[in-house]
Amino acid sequence: MNLLDLIFPKTCINCGRVGEYLCLSCQDKVERVSIQICPVCTRASISGLTHPRCKTKLNLDGLHSLVYFSSPVPQALYQLKYKFAREFAKDLINKLDKVGLDQFQNYYLISVPLYKKRQNWRGFNQVDILAELVSTKFGVKYEKGILARKKPTSSQVGLSRKSRMENVRGAFECTDKNFVAGKKLLLFDDVWTSGATLKNAGMVLKRAGAEEVWGLTLARSR
Repeated sequence: MNLLDLIFPKTCINCGRVGEYLCLSCQDKVERVSIQICPVCTRASISGLTHPRCKTKLNLDGLHSLVYFSSPVPQALYQLKYKFAREFAKDLINKLDKVGLDQFQNYYLISVPLYKKRQNWRGFNQVDILAELVSTKFGVKYEKGILARKKPTSSQVGLSRKSRMENVRGAFECTDKNFVAGKKLLLFDDVWTSGATLKNAGMVLKRAGAEEVWGLTLARSR
């Protein structure tokens, strides 16, 4: 144990137990996603593939989520996003040892960006932190700076599905079309609810010439 741990001991964000930001008991409560869904109709789909009847040129080609957005995951992500605590993210990702992303070994992982002013104020993008950990954990290549958020957007929390889509419409741009062209991409975000953010960002990558774009999220609502 180092000096900082003695002065500021790690405390589980879910139960308050001293020792880790996410204790072993609470890690065991993290529930893996058992059934993947089509990102268009949100009905069950084999491996998360977009159903043939749902598929269009600019749609996501599929969606893969790792865990359900149920306790203690919301508490953990809140701490990461708003309380500026980073270390516990490693504890959260460590729970995913048995979750494989073997099907995506030839894909490039790209994270959903924050608006520049917001990231400068916060000092980091929590999605980047999680993406780097997922990349290291599962051996998926991670590329930074491929997408940019070109306008500020409101928080999606509490918005209707229609308002969420309007909120992020036109918010993203591809900054490296030469890299994207012909590539298979995994577009990463922390949580899937309506899918508005990933769908809009995915369209931008498809228009830039990506061969495939899948959505990948740490968590997904039921």
